[in-house]
Amino acid sequence: ITVLPVNIEYFKGVKSGNLHLLFWKVNCINTSLVTLTIERSSDALHFTPVYAVNSDLQRCLQPFAYTDSRALPGINYYRLKMKDANGAVNYSTIIALLNKETGFELVSLLPTLVQNNKAFLEMTSAEQSKVELFINDISGRQVQRISKQLIAGSNGFALDFSTLAKGTYYLSAYSVQGRKRVIRFVKQ
Repeated sequence: ITVLPVNIEYFKGVKSGNLHLLFWKVNCINTSLVTLTIERSSDALHFTPVYAVNSDLQRCLQPFAYTDSRALPGINYYRLKMKDANGAVNYSTIIALLNKETGFELVSLLPTLVQNNKAFLEMTSAEQSKVELFINDISGRQVQRISKQLIAGSNGFALDFSTLAKGTYYLSAYSVQGRKRVIRFVKQ
Protein backbone atom coordinates (compact mmCIF):
# COMPACT_ATOMS: atom_id res chain seq x y z
CA ILE A 1 0.00 0.00 0.00
CA THR A 2 1.37 3.39 -1.01
CA VAL A 3 0.75 6.20 1.47
CA LEU A 4 0.41 9.57 -0.21
CA PRO A 5 2.35 12.35 1.52
CA VAL A 6 -0.69 14.65 1.43
CA ASN A 7 -4.29 13.46 1.83
CA ILE A 8 -7.31 15.69 1.56
CA GLU A 9 -10.02 15.51 4.24
CA TYR A 10 -12.40 17.89 2.47
CA PHE A 11 -12.62 20.61 -0.16
CA LYS A 12 -15.81 22.69 -0.12
CA GLY A 13 -17.13 25.91 -1.61
CA VAL A 14 -19.97 28.31 -0.84
CA LYS A 15 -21.17 31.51 -2.45
CA SER A 16 -21.66 34.70 -0.46
CA GLY A 17 -22.84 37.58 -2.62
CA ASN A 18 -20.22 37.94 -5.36
CA LEU A 19 -17.59 36.06 -3.35
CA HIS A 20 -16.67 32.40 -3.67
CA LEU A 21 -15.47 31.02 -0.34
CA LEU A 22 -13.32 27.88 -0.50
CA PHE A 23 -12.49 25.72 2.52
CA TRP A 24 -10.21 22.71 2.77
CA LYS A 25 -8.32 20.50 5.19
CA VAL A 26 -5.37 18.26 4.37
CA ASN A 27 -3.21 15.77 6.26
CA CYS A 28 0.52 16.06 5.63
CA ILE A 29 1.84 12.60 6.50
CA ASN A 30 5.22 11.95 4.92
CA THR A 31 6.42 15.39 3.86
CA SER A 32 8.00 18.36 5.61
CA LEU A 33 6.52 20.95 3.25
CA VAL A 34 3.54 21.06 0.92
CA THR A 35 2.43 23.71 -1.57
CA LEU A 36 -1.35 24.02 -1.79
CA THR A 37 -2.64 25.78 -4.89
CA ILE A 38 -6.24 26.70 -5.69
CA GLU A 39 -6.83 26.43 -9.42
CA ARG A 40 -9.86 27.84 -11.28
CA SER A 41 -11.40 27.09 -14.67
CA SER A 42 -14.41 28.15 -16.70
CA ASP A 43 -14.62 24.82 -18.58
CA ALA A 44 -13.39 22.21 -16.04
CA LEU A 45 -10.54 21.35 -18.44
CA HIS A 46 -8.06 24.25 -18.45
CA PHE A 47 -7.12 25.41 -14.95
CA THR A 48 -5.04 28.40 -13.85
CA PRO A 49 -3.69 29.07 -10.34
CA VAL A 50 -5.44 31.81 -8.34
CA TYR A 51 -3.92 31.25 -4.88
CA ALA A 52 -1.04 29.30 -3.34
CA VAL A 53 0.24 28.73 0.17
CA ASN A 54 3.21 26.76 1.51
CA SER A 55 2.55 24.71 4.61
CA ASP A 56 4.69 22.76 7.04
CA LEU A 57 3.51 19.81 9.15
CA GLN A 58 2.23 22.05 11.97
CA ARG A 59 0.20 24.29 9.65
CA CYS A 60 -1.32 21.23 7.96
CA LEU A 61 -3.10 20.44 11.23
CA GLN A 62 -5.41 23.43 10.72
CA PRO A 63 -8.09 24.13 8.06
CA PHE A 64 -7.41 26.49 5.17
CA ALA A 65 -9.62 29.07 3.47
CA TYR A 66 -9.49 31.31 0.42
CA THR A 67 -11.94 33.92 -0.86
CA ASP A 68 -12.13 34.40 -4.62
CA SER A 69 -13.30 37.99 -5.06
CA ARG A 70 -12.74 37.90 -8.84
CA ALA A 71 -14.84 34.93 -9.85
CA LEU A 72 -15.45 34.46 -13.56
CA PRO A 73 -18.96 35.00 -14.98
CA GLY A 74 -21.07 31.81 -14.98
CA ILE A 75 -19.77 28.53 -13.56
CA ASN A 76 -16.37 28.53 -11.87
CA TYR A 77 -14.68 25.17 -11.40
CA TYR A 78 -12.14 24.87 -8.60
CA ARG A 79 -9.65 22.19 -7.62
CA LEU A 80 -6.89 21.95 -5.05
CA LYS A 81 -3.41 21.02 -6.27
CA MET A 82 -1.16 19.54 -3.58
CA LYS A 83 2.60 19.34 -4.23
CA ASP A 84 4.87 17.75 -1.62
CA ALA A 85 8.56 18.45 -0.89
CA ASN A 86 9.63 15.72 -3.35
CA GLY A 87 7.57 17.21 -6.19
CA ALA A 88 4.75 14.63 -6.13
CA VAL A 89 1.43 16.20 -7.17
CA ASN A 90 -2.08 15.18 -6.11
CA TYR A 91 -5.41 16.85 -6.97
CA SER A 92 -8.72 17.15 -5.13
CA THR A 93 -12.05 16.52 -6.76
CA ILE A 94 -13.45 19.48 -8.71
CA ILE A 95 -16.17 21.65 -7.20
CA ALA A 96 -18.31 24.15 -9.08
CA LEU A 97 -19.70 27.50 -7.95
CA LEU A 98 -22.16 29.60 -9.95
CA ASN A 99 -21.33 33.30 -10.25
CA LYS A 100 -24.83 34.63 -10.94
CA GLU A 101 -27.55 36.30 -8.90
CA THR A 102 -30.03 33.45 -9.31
CA GLY A 103 -30.23 30.00 -10.80
CA PHE A 104 -28.60 26.60 -10.53
CA GLU A 105 -26.79 24.11 -12.72
CA LEU A 106 -26.52 20.34 -12.71
CA VAL A 107 -22.77 19.75 -12.68
CA SER A 108 -22.66 15.95 -12.93
CA LEU A 109 -24.33 12.66 -12.16
CA LEU A 110 -21.78 9.93 -11.53
CA PRO A 111 -21.84 7.32 -12.73
CA THR A 112 -24.15 7.88 -15.70
CA LEU A 113 -24.07 4.11 -16.24
CA VAL A 114 -25.58 3.06 -12.88
CA GLN A 115 -24.74 -0.54 -11.98
CA ASN A 116 -25.01 -0.69 -8.18
CA ASN A 117 -28.24 1.36 -7.67
CA LYS A 118 -26.30 4.39 -6.35
CA ALA A 119 -25.23 7.62 -8.03
CA PHE A 120 -23.95 10.97 -6.83
CA LEU A 121 -25.49 14.20 -8.10
CA GLU A 122 -23.45 17.41 -8.00
CA MET A 123 -25.20 20.75 -8.36
CA THR A 124 -24.22 24.37 -7.93
CA SER A 125 -26.61 27.11 -6.93
CA ALA A 126 -26.32 30.90 -6.97
CA GLU A 127 -28.64 31.16 -3.98
CA GLN A 128 -30.24 29.11 -1.25
CA SER A 129 -33.27 27.46 -2.81
CA LYS A 130 -35.32 24.32 -3.14
CA VAL A 131 -35.27 22.03 -6.19
CA GLU A 132 -37.49 19.19 -7.21
CA LEU A 133 -35.80 16.28 -8.95
CA PHE A 134 -37.94 14.16 -11.25
CA ILE A 135 -36.80 10.84 -12.71
CA ASN A 136 -38.64 10.00 -15.92
CA ASP A 137 -38.33 6.84 -17.99
CA ILE A 138 -37.67 6.92 -21.73
CA SER A 139 -41.41 7.25 -22.46
CA GLY A 140 -41.65 10.34 -20.24
CA ARG A 141 -43.47 8.65 -17.32
CA GLN A 142 -42.40 9.97 -13.90
CA VAL A 143 -41.00 7.12 -11.78
CA GLN A 144 -39.40 8.99 -8.88
CA ARG A 145 -39.54 12.45 -7.25
CA ILE A 146 -37.03 13.89 -4.80
CA SER A 147 -36.99 17.29 -3.04
CA LYS A 148 -33.64 18.85 -2.10
CA GLN A 149 -32.65 22.04 -0.33
CA LEU A 150 -29.67 23.81 -1.94
CA ILE A 151 -27.15 26.12 -0.32
CA ALA A 152 -25.60 28.99 -2.25
CA GLY A 153 -22.58 27.09 -3.49
CA SER A 154 -21.57 23.53 -4.24
CA ASN A 155 -24.12 20.82 -3.39
CA GLY A 156 -23.80 17.03 -3.56
CA PHE A 157 -26.40 14.32 -3.01
CA ALA A 158 -26.28 10.54 -2.98
CA LEU A 159 -29.21 9.13 -4.95
CA ASP A 160 -30.71 5.64 -4.64
CA PHE A 161 -32.02 4.13 -7.86
CA SER A 162 -32.75 0.66 -6.45
CA THR A 163 -36.48 0.96 -7.28
CA LEU A 164 -35.80 1.63 -10.97
CA ALA A 165 -35.90 -1.11 -13.59
CA LYS A 166 -33.09 -1.43 -16.12
CA GLY A 167 -33.29 1.23 -18.83
CA THR A 168 -32.66 4.81 -19.87
CA TYR A 169 -33.86 7.67 -17.64
CA TYR A 170 -33.84 11.43 -17.48
CA LEU A 171 -33.19 13.30 -14.24
CA SER A 172 -34.86 16.72 -14.44
CA ALA A 173 -34.33 19.43 -11.83
CA TYR A 174 -36.79 22.29 -11.38
CA SER A 175 -36.32 25.31 -9.13
CA VAL A 176 -39.08 27.42 -7.59
CA GLN A 177 -38.34 29.99 -10.31
CA GLY A 178 -39.32 27.37 -12.89
CA ARG A 179 -35.81 26.76 -14.25
CA LYS A 180 -35.18 23.29 -15.64
CA ARG A 181 -31.99 21.25 -16.14
CA VAL A 182 -31.76 17.65 -17.41
CA ILE A 183 -29.22 14.80 -17.23
CA ARG A 184 -29.63 11.44 -18.98
CA PHE A 185 -28.47 8.19 -17.32
CA VAL A 186 -28.76 4.46 -17.83
CA LYS A 187 -29.54 1.89 -15.12
CA GLN A 188 -28.14 -1.58 -15.74
